[in-house]
Amino acid sequence: MKHVNLAVPHQPIGSLPVHADDADKGKVHDKRTPTSASVPSASLRLQREVLEIVRQALATSDPQSTVRQRLVDVQAAQQARFAALPHSAREDDWIQLRHGELLRLNETLHCAALSVLRSLSSLDYSMPPVQ
Repeated sequence: MKHVNLAVPHQPIGSLPVHADDADKGKVHDKRTPTSASVPSASLRLQREVLEIVRQALATSDPQSTVRQRLVDVQAAQQARFAALPHSAREDDWIQLRHGELLRLNETLHCAALSVLRSLSSLDYSMPPVQ
């Protein structure tokens, strides 16, 4: 029996519409799928999350300390979720792998937020003298 992935439209490539107005004349479009603008990429979602961390930190008196403390809190919450799993689940290779990925992702996001904050603090907002 042939297995079919129902999440992917099954139509021969040759029957998909080709738009002559594309810069890449041979580019094939499937109008049944959403445009990339309506479905944010994982990268865009992560960038938005970093900017949200920065936005929240800038609302405090010590943004860098706020980001560091937020990372500690987020990591503690992730560790608590992992610890709350049944023992058999915590022993599962996939769950251990995913848990490690989440810890690394949290650290990466917060390091990126700290980098943005450092960049912002090094900017010179002074206006040049009016001549």
